[in-house]
Amino acid sequence: NSFINFGEITILKGIEEVLERYYNSGRFVRTLEYIIGRYFGSAFDFYLSLYEYCKNQGWLKYPVSSRQLYSIFLDYIKTSEAVDDYEVFNELLKLDFLASDRSNKLPEGISRELPALFKERCFNFLKNDENIKKYLPEHAGKPAKQIYKHVHFEHFAYDIIDIKEGQPAVKKDTIVLFDYSCRNKVTGLYNYQKLQS
Repeated sequence: NSFINFGEITILKGIEEVLERYYNSGRFVRTLEYIIGRYFGSAFDFYLSLYEYCKNQGWLKYPVSSRQLYSIFLDYIKTSEAVDDYEVFNELLKLDFLASDRSNKLPEGISRELPALFKERCFNFLKNDENIKKYLPEHAGKPAKQIYKHVHFEHFAYDIIDIKEGQPAVKKDTIVLFDYSCRNKVTGLYNYQKLQS
């Protein structure tokens, strides 16, 4: 028509598909907030950029698994000239994945680094009644071994929970506790919280 040509409609359809996969899935909340707020003038600019990458790589020709979406996003970050803090995005994608998937098996390309004696420290945390009262009150009175089956502790190299809008993430060892017995009915994500150091 006189307002929009076929090529522009094709681009809009492609952006719609990328929006469906990433934004509408609700699985990339933290990563999307950070990349759009810090690196792009608008959400449209970001989704156009991600669409062009996915189109050029052939990712829009067929369906991809939700797990694969994380790896594709990380590859997009690696190749993007606009983005310069790859490590932060590894951590954000890890957070978003663990908030939506309790398998604990990270998607390809996303790395994790655990401090020494991490598992022992987690068990000691769960043995402390004060910690349970503060962070997991619905598990009060249960043995640590039983609680451990329903929660997950993850180490992050950045404080990815308290990022200020538009600001860079602060490099700081951070432990996040995921409660896989409690899923938000609206978002479908599991509850998580940063543990005080």
